Amino acid sequence: MAMDSKGMTDLFQQWQKSATDTAQMWANLYSKRPEADPLEGYRQMSEVWLKAFSGAFKQQVAPTDPESLRKFMDESLEMWTKTFADMMGGQDYSTAMGQLLAQNLAAQGSLRKAIEPQMEETLRTLNIPSRKQVLAVAEQLKAIEQRLEDMEERLEDVQATLARSSASAAETAAATTAPASKRPRKAA
Repeated sequence: MAMDSKGMTDLFQQWQKSATDTAQMWANLYSKRPEADPLEGYRQMSEVWLKAFSGAFKQQVAPTDPESLRKFMDESLEMWTKTFADMMGGQDYSTAMGQLLAQNLAAQGSLRKAIEPQMEETLRTLNIPSRKQVLAVAEQLKAIEQRLEDMEERLEDVQATLARSSASAAETAAATTAPASKRPRKAA
């Protein structure tokens, strides 16, 4: 279904209004934070985006043909690429992302510590072993395997010793007991 020129213009104007309103909202939201903020990079991005797009929107007539729409989308993509490269290329952005990552990791650790006892209780209620219990059983099995290997080695040593002593006893018995035909007869 092909869209007529008026429908295309209306669609473009709705998209333009939505993009402008969103950019303005983000710029307003971040401009109210005077203290150092790990999200400073996003504030900078939204300001750059607002300036670039609002200028483009003021100059732009809604594209009605596919070639103009493609050109507009290509220009938008180039602007986004430049905006992200400028924003993410700076030390401020790297520092802010490092702070944000550290905060997220700290929050995850705190959350894990808070949830762990409840999870243990839930697993116990459902009669399901916890990770800690499974690891304990694995350690016990590993210890049992090691003891079995040690016992097998000892058993092999005992068998070898018995085989040597049996062979030695057989040789001694053979040497002390000569056959009856070779024994001298006693005179009566």
